[in-house]
Parts: sequence; C-alpha cells; structure tokens
Amino acid sequence: MVDKIAIAEFIIEREKTNWSDLEEQFVSTKIPKSCPKCNQTNITPNRNEPEGTIIFFCEYCEERIGTIGLSRQTLLNYLKNLIEEGLIEKIINPQTLRPIYRGTEIGKSKIEDIKLKRRLHELIDTSQNIHETLLEIKKIIEEEKTRT
Repeated sequence: MVDKIAIAEFIIEREKTNWSDLEEQFVSTKIPKSCPKCNQTNITPNRNEPEGTIIFFCEYCEERIGTIGLSRQTLLNYLKNLIEEGLIEKIINPQTLRPIYRGTEIGKSKIEDIKLKRRLHELIDTSQNIHETLLEIKKIIEEEKTRT
C-alpha cells in the first residue's frame, strides 16, 4: 500500500516536486481499452512501482497508459500530514506561482532512518537462518557507519 513515507521518499529523491508529478505517480486514472498513441490493445501492468500502485503500459509502444493508486483527497491528506511533521515543506514557485513540495533536512534524515528500519525488518521477516541474518544486520550497520 502506498503510504505517506513513500510519498515523502518520492519528493526527497526528486528534490522538488509539483502537484501534477505527485498526481501522475500516485493517483488513480482511467485505464483505456487501447493505447491512445498506437491504438493497440496490449496493455499490461507494471508492478515495479511503490507498493499499492500499479502503472499500466502499452506493450507495443511502451507508452504509459494509466495508474491505479490513491485518490486525490488521500494524497492531499498525506501531504498535509508530512508538512505538519516537518518531513516536507510547501513553497510557492515565484515564476509559476504554483506550489512546490520539497524535502527538509530533518525529513531527509528521518526518511533515511525509516528506510534503514524497513530494510532491517524485511531482512528479519524473511530470514531462514538466524546466524546469516545477524551477519547481514552487522553488514548493514557497518555500511551505515561508513556512510555517515
């Protein structure tokens, strides 16, 4: 499921993001029966997107067709929560006079911590051998120490 942390990660990775980029990435759109570009009906989902979001592509021309994900209101609520928590900030672009969302320094460090915790939890949940898991956790901790 797409959560507010996935949205914060997206904003922080892109450094600054406008509403239309967020909408394109996370909001549901209608999926046509055929590609508007090449008129082919070979439309397939790509599940390599944030969990809970499915993006459909045309197999023939590889054009992006549509998305199944969040509603606009849910996306807006997630953005409000992220702003209140201080993970992202909303500024007005002086050229276009439109809002732009960007990550804060506090948000960047919190998101990195959350990503590390998720990585560790995933490793523990999928482990078969406790000894190998402990070695992997030590390796991750060493990587974090050298990175900071």
